[in-house]
Amino acid sequence: MFRENPANPPIILAQVGFLRERAHKWASETTKLKISAALGERNTRMALLIVDMICTAMDMIEEQPSAIVEALIERAEKEIREESKSPRLGVRKELRIYLEEQLKEARARERRLYRGITGEDEEF
Repeated sequence: MFRENPANPPIILAQVGFLRERAHKWASETTKLKISAALGERNTRMALLIVDMICTAMDMIEEQPSAIVEALIERAEKEIREESKSPRLGVRKELRIYLEEQLKEARARERRLYRGITGEDEEF
C-alpha cells in the first residue's frame, strides 16, 4: 500500500494515522445513520421498550425480600402447571430458575442484614 521511505518514516506513520482516523470517522457516521434510521422504525422502538421493561423488572426483582420472591416462584410454578402447552412455557421455566437464584441472593442479603444488626447468626 505504502512504499517504505527510510528517509521519512514519520510521514508514512502520519499518513497511516490520518487514514485510520478518517476510516473511524466514516464508520462512526455510517453507524449513526443506521441507528437513526432504525430508531425511526416502529418495530425497533417497540423492541427497545420491551428490552428496557424486562431489564427494569429484573432490577426490581433483585431488590425484593425473600417472601416476595417466594411468592413469585409459586406464581411461576402455577402458571407452568396450568399452561403446559403455552408457547411461553420455556420463558416461564427460565423465569422460575432466575427467581430461584434471586431467592438465594435475597436470603443471603437478609442473613447479612440480620448479622449486621444483631451480631449473631440466625438459628434456622
